[in-house]
Amino acid sequence: MCAVCAGQSADNSAPQTSEKMTSIIRAGLPAYEPKPAAPKNTGTNAAAQAGAPDSPVPAGVVRMRPFLTLEQRLPSTEVILTEKGKADMAMDKYIGDRYGLNRGVLNRYTIAELWKKIPVLGLIPFGGPPGSTSNQEIALTQYDSDQLKESLEELRQLNAISSMEKPPDVSGKPSD
Repeated sequence: MCAVCAGQSADNSAPQTSEKMTSIIRAGLPAYEPKPAAPKNTGTNAAAQAGAPDSPVPAGVVRMRPFLTLEQRLPSTEVILTEKGKADMAMDKYIGDRYGLNRGVLNRYTIAELWKKIPVLGLIPFGGPPGSTSNQEIALTQYDSDQLKESLEELRQLNAISSMEKPPDVSGKPSD
């Protein structure tokens, strides 16, 4: 029972309410029933049941329970970009900055790009001398080549994983 409800102030001086008033106040309140204390789980099973890893939590870090996301991931940048956007991204990555020395000054215009700007002749594909491709074509060719290399490397890794007879033993125990 709290001291104020019992008719005394918190500092044990004169009573705040009379006994009669205290009984009237208590009659209008629901009965207080404290909840039983939850049993404390100790051991590694408690951590496993709660979903928390066994490692200690650093100060200032709040650890959340694991959760499952059922939504699809956002599409990658390469999927969203148009052909022009993809060409600009590839030129920035492989040829250099738009205003840099290589792309901005030395290779500002190519024969193929100038050919495309001629009103009637620009519709005919330019079959000029070798090396007369546009900056976009050069960058997209390098981009496609890198994407192919990444895909092949991923396939090699998946093939290596799938061809394993048995996962390697990392526990240090001798195998039977």
